[in-house]
Amino acid sequence: TGYTGKGWSPGKLAPGGRSENPAGTPYAKRNLQPSFKAIRNTDYAGNFDDFLDAVEKETPFCFWLGTSEPHRAYENGAGKRTGKDPAKVIVPSIFPDNAIVRSDLLDYYVEIEHFDLMVQRAIASLEKRGHLDNTIVVVTSDHGMPFPRAKASLYDWGSRVPLAIRWPRGIRNPGRDVKDFVHLSDLAPTFIEAAGADVPSMMTASSLMKIFSDQNINDRDAAYIAMERHDGCREGGKGYPCRAVRTQDYLYIYNFEPGRWPSGSPDPRVCARSIPFGEIDTSPTKSFMMESRMEHGIAHLAELSFGMRPAEELYDLKKDPEQLANVAGLIEYSAIQHARRRQLFDHLKKTRDPRVVGGKVEWDHYPYYGRISTPGWKVTEKKN
Repeated sequence: TGYTGKGWSPGKLAPGGRSENPAGTPYAKRNLQPSFKAIRNTDYAGNFDDFLDAVEKETPFCFWLGTSEPHRAYENGAGKRTGKDPAKVIVPSIFPDNAIVRSDLLDYYVEIEHFDLMVQRAIASLEKRGHLDNTIVVVTSDHGMPFPRAKASLYDWGSRVPLAIRWPRGIRNPGRDVKDFVHLSDLAPTFIEAAGADVPSMMTASSLMKIFSDQNINDRDAAYIAMERHDGCREGGKGYPCRAVRTQDYLYIYNFEPGRWPSGSPDPRVCARSIPFGEIDTSPTKSFMMESRMEHGIAHLAELSFGMRPAEELYDLKKDPEQLANVAGLIEYSAIQHARRRQLFDHLKKTRDPRVVGGKVEWDHYPYYGRISTPGWKVTEKKN
Protein backbone atom coordinates (compact mmCIF):
# COMPACT_ATOMS: atom_id res chain seq x y z
CA THR A 1 0.00 0.00 0.00
CA GLY A 2 1.14 3.52 -0.73
CA TYR A 3 0.02 7.06 -1.33
CA THR A 4 1.10 10.38 -2.75
CA GLY A 5 -0.13 13.88 -1.96
CA LYS A 6 -2.73 14.07 0.76
CA GLY A 7 -3.36 10.76 2.48
CA TRP A 8 -5.15 10.62 5.83
CA SER A 9 -5.02 14.20 7.10
CA PRO A 10 -5.23 16.33 9.22
CA GLY A 11 -4.72 14.42 12.44
CA LYS A 12 -2.25 12.66 14.70
CA LEU A 13 -1.41 8.99 14.33
CA ALA A 14 -0.34 8.09 17.87
CA PRO A 15 -3.75 8.46 19.60
CA GLY A 16 -5.10 5.85 17.20
CA GLY A 17 -2.25 3.46 17.90
CA ARG A 18 -0.61 4.01 14.51
CA SER A 19 2.89 5.02 13.52
CA GLU A 20 2.27 5.23 9.76
CA ASN A 21 -0.38 6.97 7.67
CA PRO A 22 -3.36 4.62 7.10
CA ALA A 23 -3.06 5.34 3.37
CA GLY A 24 0.25 3.47 3.28
CA THR A 25 3.87 4.29 2.55
CA PRO A 26 4.38 7.85 1.27
CA TYR A 27 5.81 8.40 -2.22
CA ALA A 28 6.87 12.00 -2.72
CA LYS A 29 10.20 12.21 -4.52
CA ARG A 30 8.92 13.30 -7.93
CA ASN A 31 8.20 16.95 -8.72
CA LEU A 32 7.24 18.91 -11.83
CA GLN A 33 6.96 22.49 -13.02
CA PRO A 34 3.25 23.40 -12.94
CA SER A 35 1.90 25.97 -15.36
CA PHE A 36 0.30 27.95 -12.52
CA LYS A 37 1.77 28.93 -9.16
CA ALA A 38 -1.32 27.85 -7.19
CA ILE A 39 -0.87 24.26 -8.36
CA ARG A 40 1.51 22.17 -6.27
CA ASN A 41 4.70 20.93 -7.87
CA THR A 42 4.08 17.35 -6.72
CA ASP A 43 4.22 14.89 -9.60
CA TYR A 44 1.49 12.59 -8.29
CA ALA A 45 1.53 10.32 -11.34
CA GLY A 46 5.32 10.12 -11.27
CA ASN A 47 5.20 9.07 -7.63
CA PHE A 48 2.67 6.40 -8.57
CA ASP A 49 5.19 5.09 -11.12
CA ASP A 50 7.79 4.82 -8.34
CA PHE A 51 5.29 2.86 -6.26
CA LEU A 52 4.56 0.45 -9.12
CA ASP A 53 8.29 -0.06 -9.61
CA ALA A 54 8.52 -1.15 -5.97
CA VAL A 55 5.63 -3.65 -6.17
CA GLU A 56 6.81 -7.22 -6.64
CA LYS A 57 5.34 -9.15 -9.55
CA GLU A 58 1.94 -10.79 -8.88
CA THR A 59 1.62 -8.91 -5.58
CA PRO A 60 -1.75 -7.23 -4.87
CA PHE A 61 -1.47 -3.51 -4.29
CA CYS A 62 -3.49 -0.49 -3.22
CA PHE A 63 -2.48 3.11 -3.95
CA TRP A 64 -4.05 6.41 -2.87
CA LEU A 65 -3.45 9.30 -5.27
CA GLY A 66 -4.63 12.32 -3.29
CA THR A 67 -4.11 15.58 -5.12
CA SER A 68 -4.31 18.96 -3.43
CA GLU A 69 -6.07 20.26 -6.51
CA PRO A 70 -8.74 21.63 -6.60
CA HIS A 71 -8.26 22.86 -3.01
CA ARG A 72 -8.04 26.61 -2.58
CA ALA A 73 -6.33 28.95 -3.27
CA TYR A 74 -6.38 29.38 -7.07
CA GLU A 75 -4.32 31.63 -9.29
CA ASN A 76 -6.57 34.54 -10.16
CA GLY A 77 -7.29 34.63 -13.89
CA ALA A 78 -5.71 31.24 -14.65
CA GLY A 79 -8.81 30.02 -16.44
CA LYS A 80 -8.99 32.97 -18.80
CA ARG A 81 -5.27 32.67 -19.55
CA THR A 82 -5.83 29.12 -20.80
CA GLY A 83 -8.30 30.45 -23.34
CA LYS A 84 -11.48 29.51 -21.52
CA ASP A 85 -14.43 31.75 -22.31
CA PRO A 86 -16.18 33.26 -19.25
CA ALA A 87 -19.34 33.70 -21.33
CA LYS A 88 -19.69 29.92 -21.65
CA VAL A 89 -19.57 29.25 -17.91
CA ILE A 90 -22.75 27.77 -16.43
CA VAL A 91 -23.10 29.63 -13.14
CA PRO A 92 -25.00 27.73 -10.42
CA SER A 93 -27.98 29.75 -9.26
CA ILE A 94 -26.65 29.72 -5.69
CA PHE A 95 -24.13 32.37 -6.81
CA PRO A 96 -24.48 35.84 -8.30
CA ASP A 97 -23.79 35.79 -12.02
CA ASN A 98 -20.99 38.26 -12.73
CA ALA A 99 -17.44 38.45 -14.06
CA ILE A 100 -15.86 37.73 -10.66
CA VAL A 101 -17.77 34.50 -10.12
CA ARG A 102 -17.34 33.35 -13.72
CA SER A 103 -13.58 33.88 -13.54
CA ASP A 104 -13.41 32.07 -10.19
CA LEU A 105 -15.22 29.08 -11.68
CA LEU A 106 -12.81 29.02 -14.63
CA ASP A 107 -9.86 29.00 -12.22
CA TYR A 108 -11.52 26.07 -10.46
CA TYR A 109 -11.75 24.23 -13.79
CA VAL A 110 -8.00 24.69 -14.34
CA GLU A 111 -7.30 22.86 -11.09
CA ILE A 112 -9.69 20.06 -12.04
CA GLU A 113 -7.93 19.70 -15.39
CA HIS A 114 -4.63 19.25 -13.55
CA PHE A 115 -6.21 16.47 -11.50
CA ASP A 116 -7.59 14.89 -14.68
CA LEU A 117 -4.11 14.90 -16.20
CA MET A 118 -2.68 13.08 -13.18
CA VAL A 119 -5.43 10.44 -13.40
CA GLN A 120 -4.85 10.05 -17.14
CA ARG A 121 -1.13 9.45 -16.60
CA ALA A 122 -1.76 7.01 -13.75
CA ILE A 123 -4.17 4.96 -15.87
CA ALA A 124 -1.66 4.96 -18.73
CA SER A 125 0.96 3.56 -16.35
CA LEU A 126 -1.36 0.74 -15.31
CA GLU A 127 -2.10 -0.06 -18.95
CA LYS A 128 1.58 -0.03 -19.91
CA ARG A 129 2.38 -2.55 -17.18
CA GLY A 130 -0.60 -4.80 -18.01
CA HIS A 131 -2.42 -4.09 -14.74
CA LEU A 132 -5.30 -1.97 -15.97
CA ASP A 133 -7.98 -4.60 -16.60
CA ASN A 134 -7.37 -6.32 -13.26
CA THR A 135 -7.27 -3.14 -11.16
CA ILE A 136 -10.25 -1.44 -9.55
CA VAL A 137 -9.79 2.22 -10.41
CA VAL A 138 -11.92 4.62 -8.36
CA VAL A 139 -11.99 8.35 -9.07
CA THR A 140 -13.98 10.47 -6.65
CA SER A 141 -13.90 13.39 -4.21
CA ASP A 142 -14.59 13.78 -0.51
CA HIS A 143 -16.90 16.80 -0.79
CA GLY A 144 -18.25 19.43 -3.14
CA MET A 145 -16.53 22.46 -4.56
CA PRO A 146 -14.96 25.07 -2.21
CA PHE A 147 -17.53 27.80 -2.78
CA PRO A 148 -20.32 29.31 -0.64
CA ARG A 149 -23.26 26.98 0.12
CA ALA A 150 -21.26 24.07 -1.28
CA LYS A 151 -18.34 22.46 0.58
CA ALA A 152 -19.11 21.80 4.27
CA SER A 153 -22.86 21.74 3.69
CA LEU A 154 -25.44 19.00 3.14
CA TYR A 155 -26.86 20.59 -0.01
CA ASP A 156 -26.12 18.88 -3.32
CA TRP A 157 -23.29 21.26 -4.18
CA GLY A 158 -21.60 20.19 -0.93
CA SER A 159 -22.33 16.48 -0.73
CA ARG A 160 -22.85 15.22 -4.27
CA VAL A 161 -19.52 14.25 -5.82
CA PRO A 162 -18.24 12.53 -8.96
CA LEU A 163 -17.74 8.76 -8.75
CA ALA A 164 -16.18 6.83 -11.64
CA ILE A 165 -15.22 3.18 -11.18
CA ARG A 166 -13.41 1.05 -13.79
CA TRP A 167 -13.01 -2.70 -13.34
CA PRO A 168 -13.51 -4.65 -16.58
CA ARG A 169 -13.15 -8.05 -14.91
CA GLY A 170 -15.66 -7.25 -12.19
CA ILE A 171 -18.31 -4.93 -13.66
CA ARG A 172 -20.81 -6.81 -15.82
CA ASN A 173 -22.83 -5.33 -18.67
CA PRO A 174 -21.19 -1.88 -18.65
CA GLY A 175 -23.14 1.08 -19.96
CA ARG A 176 -26.18 0.46 -17.78
CA ASP A 177 -28.12 3.43 -16.43
CA VAL A 178 -28.23 2.83 -12.66
CA LYS A 179 -30.08 5.41 -10.59
CA ASP A 180 -29.34 3.89 -7.18
CA PHE A 181 -27.84 6.13 -4.51
CA VAL A 182 -24.27 5.39 -3.45
CA HIS A 183 -22.34 6.54 -0.37
CA LEU A 184 -18.56 6.84 -0.32
CA SER A 185 -18.63 4.65 2.79
CA ASP A 186 -19.90 1.88 0.49
CA LEU A 187 -16.41 1.64 -1.00
CA ALA A 188 -14.98 -0.04 2.11
CA PRO A 189 -17.23 -3.14 2.05
CA THR A 190 -16.93 -3.17 -1.75
CA PHE A 191 -13.15 -3.51 -1.59
CA ILE A 192 -13.38 -6.15 1.14
CA GLU A 193 -15.88 -8.25 -0.82
CA ALA A 194 -13.95 -7.81 -4.08
CA ALA A 195 -10.88 -9.19 -2.31
CA GLY A 196 -12.85 -12.30 -1.36
CA ALA A 197 -13.08 -11.54 2.36
CA ASP A 198 -16.15 -11.35 4.58
CA VAL A 199 -17.55 -7.89 5.30
CA PRO A 200 -17.57 -7.26 9.09
CA SER A 201 -21.07 -7.16 10.56
CA MET A 202 -20.29 -3.85 12.27
CA MET A 203 -20.19 -2.08 8.89
CA THR A 204 -23.43 -0.24 8.14
CA ALA A 205 -22.47 0.63 4.56
CA SER A 206 -23.40 -1.61 1.62
CA SER A 207 -21.08 -3.21 -0.90
CA LEU A 208 -21.51 -2.26 -4.55
CA MET A 209 -20.74 -5.77 -5.77
CA LYS A 210 -24.40 -6.53 -6.54
CA ILE A 211 -24.54 -3.46 -8.77
CA PHE A 212 -21.28 -4.52 -10.42
CA SER A 213 -22.68 -8.01 -11.10
CA ASP A 214 -25.83 -6.56 -12.72
CA GLN A 215 -28.20 -7.86 -10.07
CA ASN A 216 -31.60 -6.19 -9.87
CA ILE A 217 -31.77 -4.34 -6.54
CA ASN A 218 -34.16 -1.63 -5.48
CA ASP A 219 -33.09 -0.81 -1.93
CA ARG A 220 -30.83 2.17 -2.66
CA ASP A 221 -33.58 4.77 -2.94
CA ALA A 222 -32.03 7.33 -0.58
CA ALA A 223 -28.71 8.78 0.54
CA TYR A 224 -28.01 9.68 4.16
CA ILE A 225 -25.63 12.55 4.83
CA ALA A 226 -24.12 13.91 8.03
CA MET A 227 -21.79 16.60 9.29
CA GLU A 228 -20.46 17.55 12.70
CA ARG A 229 -17.40 19.79 12.71
CA HIS A 230 -15.46 20.53 9.56
CA ASP A 231 -13.40 23.56 10.52
CA GLY A 232 -12.69 25.34 13.78
CA CYS A 233 -14.86 28.35 13.07
CA ARG A 234 -17.09 28.70 16.12
CA GLU A 235 -16.26 29.66 19.67
CA GLY A 236 -14.65 26.79 21.55
CA GLY A 237 -14.38 24.65 18.43
CA LYS A 238 -18.05 23.76 18.31
CA GLY A 239 -19.44 22.20 15.16
CA TYR A 240 -22.72 22.46 13.30
CA PRO A 241 -24.32 19.03 13.74
CA CYS A 242 -26.78 18.17 11.00
CA ARG A 243 -28.16 15.11 9.24
CA ALA A 244 -30.00 14.72 5.94
CA VAL A 245 -31.82 12.27 3.74
CA ARG A 246 -31.72 12.78 -0.03
CA THR A 247 -34.24 10.99 -2.26
CA GLN A 248 -34.93 11.47 -5.96
CA ASP A 249 -37.56 14.11 -5.20
CA TYR A 250 -36.65 15.72 -1.88
CA LEU A 251 -33.79 16.81 0.34
CA TYR A 252 -34.63 16.92 4.05
CA ILE A 253 -32.11 18.36 6.53
CA TYR A 254 -32.31 18.36 10.32
CA ASN A 255 -30.06 20.89 12.08
CA PHE A 256 -29.51 19.91 15.71
CA GLU A 257 -28.10 23.30 16.78
CA PRO A 258 -29.92 25.98 14.76
CA GLY A 259 -28.64 28.64 17.17
CA ARG A 260 -25.11 28.23 15.81
CA TRP A 261 -23.70 29.75 12.63
CA PRO A 262 -23.83 27.04 9.94
CA SER A 263 -21.01 28.52 7.85
CA GLY A 264 -18.99 29.59 10.86
CA SER A 265 -19.13 32.70 12.98
CA PRO A 266 -18.94 36.10 11.25
CA ASP A 267 -16.41 37.05 13.94
CA PRO A 268 -12.94 35.97 12.73
CA ARG A 269 -11.64 36.10 16.31
CA VAL A 270 -13.44 32.85 17.13
CA CYS A 271 -12.19 31.09 14.00
CA ALA A 272 -8.99 29.03 14.14
CA ARG A 273 -7.95 30.41 10.74
CA SER A 274 -8.91 34.01 11.61
CA ILE A 275 -11.47 34.34 8.82
CA PRO A 276 -15.20 35.08 8.98
CA PHE A 277 -17.59 32.27 8.05
CA GLY A 278 -14.69 29.85 8.22
CA GLU A 279 -16.51 26.80 6.87
CA ILE A 280 -16.27 28.57 3.51
CA ASP A 281 -12.77 28.86 2.10
CA THR A 282 -11.56 32.34 1.18
CA SER A 283 -12.22 33.04 -2.50
CA PRO A 284 -13.17 35.85 -4.90
CA THR A 285 -16.75 34.54 -4.92
CA LYS A 286 -16.99 34.53 -1.12
CA SER A 287 -15.39 37.97 -0.82
CA PHE A 288 -17.75 39.48 -3.36
CA MET A 289 -20.83 37.98 -1.72
CA MET A 290 -19.74 39.19 1.71
CA GLU A 291 -18.96 42.70 0.53
CA SER A 292 -22.19 42.96 -1.47
CA ARG A 293 -24.52 41.08 0.86
CA MET A 294 -26.84 44.07 1.35
CA GLU A 295 -27.26 44.77 -2.37
CA HIS A 296 -30.44 43.96 -4.26
CA GLY A 297 -30.21 40.63 -6.05
CA ILE A 298 -27.35 39.44 -3.87
CA ALA A 299 -28.75 39.79 -0.34
CA HIS A 300 -30.90 36.66 -0.60
CA LEU A 301 -28.06 34.51 -1.96
CA ALA A 302 -25.67 35.84 0.69
CA GLU A 303 -28.17 35.04 3.43
CA LEU A 304 -28.50 31.48 2.11
CA SER A 305 -24.72 31.08 2.23
CA PHE A 306 -23.83 32.91 5.44
CA GLY A 307 -27.03 33.24 7.47
CA MET A 308 -28.62 31.18 10.22
CA ARG A 309 -30.80 28.20 9.33
CA PRO A 310 -33.91 26.71 10.94
CA ALA A 311 -33.99 23.31 12.60
CA GLU A 312 -35.68 21.72 9.59
CA GLU A 313 -35.13 22.26 5.88
CA LEU A 314 -37.03 20.64 3.04
CA TYR A 315 -36.42 21.15 -0.67
CA ASP A 316 -38.64 20.05 -3.55
CA LEU A 317 -36.02 18.96 -6.06
CA LYS A 318 -38.34 18.81 -9.05
CA LYS A 319 -39.30 22.46 -8.62
CA ASP A 320 -36.09 23.64 -6.96
CA PRO A 321 -33.12 21.46 -8.01
CA GLU A 322 -30.51 23.82 -6.54
CA GLN A 323 -32.23 24.00 -3.14
CA LEU A 324 -32.89 27.71 -2.83
CA ALA A 325 -36.42 27.65 -1.34
CA ASN A 326 -36.95 25.92 2.00
CA VAL A 327 -40.54 24.61 2.01
CA ALA A 328 -40.41 23.12 5.52
CA GLY A 329 -43.36 24.43 7.51
CA LEU A 330 -45.61 25.02 4.51
CA ILE A 331 -48.99 23.32 4.93
CA GLU A 332 -48.93 21.73 1.48
CA TYR A 333 -45.64 19.98 2.33
CA SER A 334 -46.48 18.89 5.89
CA ALA A 335 -47.05 15.23 4.98
CA ILE A 336 -43.82 15.06 2.97
CA GLN A 337 -41.89 16.78 5.75
CA HIS A 338 -43.23 14.34 8.34
CA ALA A 339 -42.43 11.32 6.15
CA ARG A 340 -38.88 12.43 5.39
CA ARG A 341 -38.24 13.30 9.04
CA ARG A 342 -39.41 9.84 10.07
CA GLN A 343 -37.31 8.22 7.34
CA LEU A 344 -34.19 10.07 8.49
CA PHE A 345 -34.65 9.42 12.19
CA ASP A 346 -35.47 5.74 11.63
CA HIS A 347 -32.13 5.44 9.85
CA LEU A 348 -30.30 7.32 12.60
CA LYS A 349 -31.80 5.00 15.21
CA LYS A 350 -30.91 1.93 13.15
CA THR A 351 -27.30 3.07 12.82
CA ARG A 352 -27.23 4.15 16.49
CA ASP A 353 -26.38 7.79 15.90
CA PRO A 354 -25.70 9.19 19.41
CA ARG A 355 -27.38 12.46 18.48
CA VAL A 356 -30.63 10.47 18.44
CA VAL A 357 -30.22 7.37 20.60
CA GLY A 358 -28.26 9.07 23.37
CA GLY A 359 -24.91 8.24 24.92
CA LYS A 360 -21.66 10.14 24.57
CA VAL A 361 -21.75 13.00 22.08
CA GLU A 362 -18.21 14.33 22.12
CA TRP A 363 -17.66 15.71 18.62
CA ASP A 364 -17.73 19.32 19.85
CA HIS A 365 -14.77 18.51 22.08
CA TYR A 366 -12.59 16.51 19.71
CA PRO A 367 -9.01 17.80 19.32
CA TYR A 368 -8.55 20.12 16.36
CA TYR A 369 -5.50 19.51 14.16
CA GLY A 370 -6.18 21.98 11.38
CA ARG A 371 -4.29 25.23 10.89
CA ILE A 372 -4.57 27.69 13.80
CA SER A 373 -3.59 31.33 13.25
CA THR A 374 -5.80 32.95 15.91
CA PRO A 375 -3.84 33.55 19.15
CA GLY A 376 -5.26 31.59 22.06
CA TRP A 377 -7.80 29.67 19.98
CA LYS A 378 -8.57 26.23 21.37
CA VAL A 379 -11.30 23.65 21.69
CA THR A 380 -13.31 23.83 24.90
CA GLU A 381 -12.70 20.76 27.03
CA LYS A 382 -15.70 18.70 28.00
CA LYS A 383 -16.85 19.11 31.58
CA ASN A 384 -17.02 15.91 33.60
